[in-house]
Amino acid sequence: MKHLIRSAILVMVILANYGKAHAITREREIKLTTLNEKLVVLKLNYVEKSTNVILRNSDGELLFQDEVRQGYYGKVLNLQKLGKGRLELEIEDSETVQILPIKVTESTANIIFDQKKNYIKPVVRFHHGLMKVFLQEEHELMEMQVIDAYADIAYAEDIEHAHGGMRRYDMSKLPIGKYTIIFRSEGKSFYYTIINR
Repeated sequence: MKHLIRSAILVMVILANYGKAHAITREREIKLTTLNEKLVVLKLNYVEKSTNVILRNSDGELLFQDEVRQGYYGKVLNLQKLGKGRLELEIEDSETVQILPIKVTESTANIIFDQKKNYIKPVVRFHHGLMKVFLQEEHELMEMQVIDAYADIAYAEDIEHAHGGMRRYDMSKLPIGKYTIIFRSEGKSFYYTIINR
């Protein structure tokens, strides 16, 4: 009887862990469906709440920006207003930025998935004068700047490709105050704020 109860508990634990792992590994789904020659539907599934959805034209001008409020997102787009050419769909959550080019013709719009770019944002942790920066392994060349409250550069560094993982910076020698940490790579900028006390 004890063996049967242990086996049942083990099976429940395995199933519970499988369910969690399965839910965690769900990859974001992105679909662009042409309804007719004038309308296109953008759908995102398995999306983190507060994810930003941004559409820009080929000149980088903002066409629309929205925020995901649920684990999914949908938007109907008018092809006439988008105009023919190439657009960029930018999906930004708390950890990543994904950029997908879209080719728009008079009657269709298609995502060019083989040209998508994924960026993993740097992670910054600051505690008692020590700033830890976590970078993706083999990231692109990244410029980091520490800007003080007077907009002066307190520190700057170009972080090479091979320097992924965690980096430590002793900020305790800097004057007390608020600092903006800026990371730039491939035309993308990421901003963080720390307060040195």
